[in-house]
Amino acid sequence: MFQKRNGSTRTEVVHDAIQVANIADLYFRTLNTRVSVVYIETWQGQNQAQIDSGKDISKAISNFNDYTSRNLYKIDKDTTQLLTGETFAGGEVGMSVPETVCTPKAVGISVDMNPYEPHLLAGTMAHMIGHNIGMGHDDNRDECICRDWHGCIMSQSIVGLENVQPYKFSECSRLDYIDALRIGHGLCLLNKPNEVELRKNCGNGIVEDDEECDCGSALDCDKTDPCCDGITCKLKKESQCATGPCCDKCILKPPGVICRDAHNECDLPEYCNGESGQCPPDVHKKNGNPCGMNSTGFST
Repeated sequence: MFQKRNGSTRTEVVHDAIQVANIADLYFRTLNTRVSVVYIETWQGQNQAQIDSGKDISKAISNFNDYTSRNLYKIDKDTTQLLTGETFAGGEVGMSVPETVCTPKAVGISVDMNPYEPHLLAGTMAHMIGHNIGMGHDDNRDECICRDWHGCIMSQSIVGLENVQPYKFSECSRLDYIDALRIGHGLCLLNKPNEVELRKNCGNGIVEDDEECDCGSALDCDKTDPCCDGITCKLKKESQCATGPCCDKCILKPPGVICRDAHNECDLPEYCNGESGQCPPDVHKKNGNPCGMNSTGFST
């Protein structure tokens, strides 16, 4: 969930969240582990859990845990991370429940301090996931070996020396991870995750089931798709179509208008049919028919 994202659309927010996860994935690869997004949920209008700006972050994470337990229990996941623009009373940039990975209590909160620097949020989220797995802080541990002068991901201060963002795990983080796996705390990490799932509903930017269009939130539609009713995900009364090469300002192009040129001698052009804004499927000359210069080639 992102709040106060400088007017970002839901599509942009989802893109940013995946970018953050991809950066965190790069960090975890050094531990022979991948971060894979299996589900994304965005909150529009208001927080779905009681996450209050200026309040205690420990209360926020408790409320978020309650929310995930009640609403996301059907989602097959190893940990659930909340990305938020809220700021908390103690100035924390994040918090997570330690040694809980593979359980319903495996949650974390990461505060987006700078929306223009996704690697900062990725480092915070990686730190929170590390705690979920069972990694402790690097500070004041003799066995810790951090190969970067500015610090490693599990340093107590997530922002490294001279404000250089850590991007590696220390040796003691690696050992903490191994210990967690040995005692069975991370068995769910050994399976192959499902593909990303976006909850089906009007307003998620994806045309699904009986929807005629889906341009995101009602506010987004005014900017991105004037043909679509953002509340019902149906075409507006005066609209015949929403998108596609056969749709021009919400009106269907007449039949016979070329919407896809032939790419070569064996290809055929496609024409609008007057019934859909989308171009018909790409077709070619029948297999075995001569095509090309002087009919020396054949469609296959």
